[in-house]
Amino acid sequence: MKVFGTSLGEALEVRAKATEISESPIEAAALTALLSGHQHTDTELNLSGRGIVPGTYRAFFVGVNGLTALVIPQLKVGRFRLDIATVLERKGKRVYAAIECDGREFHSHPDDVARDKTRDRELAAHGWLVCRFTGSEIAAWGVSGDVLLWRFLESLAGVWCSDGRELLADVPGVQA
Repeated sequence: MKVFGTSLGEALEVRAKATEISESPIEAAALTALLSGHQHTDTELNLSGRGIVPGTYRAFFVGVNGLTALVIPQLKVGRFRLDIATVLERKGKRVYAAIECDGREFHSHPDDVARDKTRDRELAAHGWLVCRFTGSEIAAWGVSGDVLLWRFLESLAGVWCSDGRELLADVPGVQA
């Protein structure tokens, strides 16, 4: 296990590590955005559950603004490989979100879009929320990518973790 900080040398090390782990430049850019500028711990974990194909995965623990995140690149869930899986936790509640990095080459044809929709539904059946970003969006993040991506993930955690309100419904004709 190694804890990384925010120096220039460590930032370059994060970028090199992200490039090594990722399958595409846009995945590496998204992973770099998640890890750069934040203290994180790099480790290997045996994971299973929520449709995960049991195995050992490289993972990163990151703490940002009271939110704890487990970031797992290339996680296998069911018959799919997630670009970046995140398990967000705040106040004992969790959100399972897949960050998909969609380059034009594999995600712009109508057949690709239909495949992605089917994939998203299957992942949702395992309890994963899928968040898709285009390669153009990721490339446009530049140096503010970490702020934008974490702000988005924090908003997910705010909606799914912090809102303690329960839905109450009376269904006519149904007695508890």
